[in-house]
Amino acid sequence: MTHRMTSPRSLKRGAQRPRPIILVVTGLCWATSAMAHDEHDWIRQRGYKDIEGQACCDPTDCKRVPVALVEELPGGDFRYVPTGETIPRAETRPSPDGNFWRCHWYEQGKERTRRLCFWRPLPPS
Repeated sequence: MTHRMTSPRSLKRGAQRPRPIILVVTGLCWATSAMAHDEHDWIRQRGYKDIEGQACCDPTDCKRVPVALVEELPGGDFRYVPTGETIPRAETRPSPDGNFWRCHWYEQGKERTRRLCFWRPLPPS
């Protein structure tokens, strides 16, 4: 039976092996924490659902909408200019960041007209 002798040097080499793993784990933790601070993270964290019970939403589903693309209609409803869709005020939520937001379905990489959720700025007080 042969015994392999371990020297302090080989122990030292073995102790260095986990470093790449530590770097990978650290990198993943950093990337995850960086993603947790997206501008629309509040939508994901609060578990919003649309009127049909669909989740609102994955970060790829939601976009901030420039004010120029939304018209407020008489009676308080909204029109999303790019699609012409009328969004009843009762189906909107107040936006905590003061912007319009629209979550929608994508099909083959293109926005469909099916809206999931819509947020509106609060009126000035």
